Amino acid sequence: MAKNNPLIRPLVHDLHAYVPGEQPKIKGLIKLNTNENPYPPSPKVLAAVKAAVDGRLRLYPNPTAEKLRAKLAKLHGCKPENIIIGNVALYGATAGEIFVRGMAGERFGVRNSGVNAVVEGVGDHGCEYMTGGRVVILGKTGRNFAAGMSGGVAYVLDETGDFATRCNMELVGLEKLEDVDEIEEVWKLIQRHQTFTHSERAGKILSDWKNFIPKFVKVMPQDYKRVLTSLKKVQSQGLSGDDAIMAAFEENVKGGH
Repeated sequence: MAKNNPLIRPLVHDLHAYVPGEQPKIKGLIKLNTNENPYPPSPKVLAAVKAAVDGRLRLYPNPTAEKLRAKLAKLHGCKPENIIIGNVALYGATAGEIFVRGMAGERFGVRNSGVNAVVEGVGDHGCEYMTGGRVVILGKTGRNFAAGMSGGVAYVLDETGDFATRCNMELVGLEKLEDVDEIEEVWKLIQRHQTFTHSERAGKILSDWKNFIPKFVKVMPQDYKRVLTSLKKVQSQGLSGDDAIMAAFEENVKGGH
């Protein structure tokens, strides 16, 4: 009886994911439907979310559950925030992309080393120990964001102007989103997020893009920035590939970093 009660778990969702090696005969996206078991997600789903490997994940709420949550929120006079993905998602992920229409729990993107992600809010310790990839957050973050973050870049939509109070500044700096190429990159990620998840949040941002650009905060690890600056310098001198990377590394070593 309880299993069919929509109030027990109003956020049951379908997970669409491409997992290399999971179903090699099927090209593109495969559908892992967690409605068949509306309680703890299956090990297959957890493995896909926590260890993404060069694929694409898109998560969004079940439409019926989403409508129910909106009605309950209106009844109780609160905002219908949708926490759709749990803690430590993308732990150690190396490549691929993920689009989450809703909020994530704590430690989203922990030790992420290569995944590009768009999510509509995260809990505490977001992007902890991150070393690579791009993370776009279209909502609030919890405390201690970017603790131990040494690589990759995060872009946080800070509409209230108080993100800095929740960011761990030990290894990172906060910058404005100003570079033309970077602005286009963030726009494309949000556009893909809207395409794959039909996010109303993303649609609103894209429709008023010029006014939203100044509200984004770029979270840039300081050491990572120095390496990228050195890399651009040696590339301008004609080096490329491994030679450019090695020269950039040596320049940073000589500089005492």
